[in-house]
Parts: sequence; structure tokens; C-alpha cells
Amino acid sequence: MIILCLLVTAYQLVVLAYVILSFVPEPPSGLLPIVRVVNGLVDPIVRPLRGIIPSVPLGGARLDLTIIVLFIVLIILQEVVC
Repeated sequence: MIILCLLVTAYQLVVLAYVILSFVPEPPSGLLPIVRVVNGLVDPIVRPLRGIIPSVPLGGARLDLTIIVLFIVLIILQEVVC
């Protein structure tokens, strides 16, 4: 049980890193391996969600809610498991 709690918490941190790195248009070359790992861990989960959850129009842009939904699911999972 403790290992599962740690994995969920670690994945929450990876998703948070994904969000932060999404604001960096051209990451420095030293961060590219980290960016690839983070994207490789989060994209397989987020990509199918984007097909299900539509983005919300926000002025001239669109707000992607998939990360918010993923965080909510992870929080619920953490509450149930931990």
C-alpha cells in the first residue's frame, strides 16, 4: 500500500513537471532528456483524455482541461489508496 501511495505521489510530481515544462518553449539542451522522460510518462495518459474531454474556449485561446482532470483522478486515487 505504501509503495502505491509513493507511486501516485511521484506521478503527481511528474504531471506537475509536465505542466511547468509546457510553459518553456525551447528548453535548454541539458533539460531535453528530462523533458523526454516527463513527456513519455504523461503523454500516453493525456493523449486519450484529449480525445474524450474537449478544450474550453477562453477568449482567443482554448483551455485544455485534461491535466486538471488527471490531477483530480490522481487525488481521488490517493485518497482511496492511502
